Amino acid sequence: MACCGRTRSSGGGIVHVGAGGVAAKADVLIRYLAQDKVQIGGPATGRHYVFSGAAPLVPVDARDAAALLRTRYFRSG
Repeated sequence: MACCGRTRSSGGGIVHVGAGGVAAKADVLIRYLAQDKVQIGGPATGRHYVFSGAAPLVPVDARDAAALLRTRYFRSG
């Protein structure tokens, strides 16, 4: 059955990136420095990013990257 779209959110969503993931043009690669798997909501866009020690490089919207890089858990990729 097709969805009418009324209960679905627009934009956002969880971004899972593994080997071979492709970054959008406005994305920057962020390196996660810890080992635990975490899901973080981008403060500017509301996008959700999943980081882990197994997949530490994740493309992040440039608008969200600045806030993440101010923490001790992330560095530019």
